[in-house]
Amino acid sequence: MLRNRIRNQMKFIRADDRMIKSEGVDSLTIPELQSACSARGMRALGVSPARLRSELKQWLDLHLNHKVPMTILILMRAFAISNSDSATLSPDVLQATLSSLPDNLLSEAELKVSEAQGKATNKQKLAVLEQQEDLIEDEHEQEQRDEENRQKSDDKAKRPSATTESKDDKDKPKQA
Repeated sequence: MLRNRIRNQMKFIRADDRMIKSEGVDSLTIPELQSACSARGMRALGVSPARLRSELKQWLDLHLNHKVPMTILILMRAFAISNSDSATLSPDVLQATLSSLPDNLLSEAELKVSEAQGKATNKQKLAVLEQQEDLIEDEHEQEQRDEENRQKSDDKAKRPSATTESKDDKDKPKQA
């Protein structure tokens, strides 16, 4: 469910990027500009409109012209915001972002870039698919463990505790 929401949001941003590029960043009103920047993980409040326009233009250039995957751009923005007040993207921020990514996400990003350039190999695609299958299997195992733990806690809650005696047990004489 969360994956679908993320995919839908990314589709919306992708379409919005194309529309903004065709209409021009300068045609956006300030609230539209703030909303667009906020949706892309950029600081939008307390930032001058000129800076917002500059950052949005940079995003569009990297995303649409240089085919940098959106997930990488969002992570870069998160690192840029958390590392300093300046949210401009530098090669250092890109390097820090890429070095902190899990291997499977990095492989997927490399595949997307290769596909965009028309250089993707079957070996790359197979490796990414295998990594995704492993992740799905791990997620399934975790869900099973969680369900088992829920069942155990439900069973404990339904079972009467051993320290409480029933009324019938109190009325019976104790045998020695």
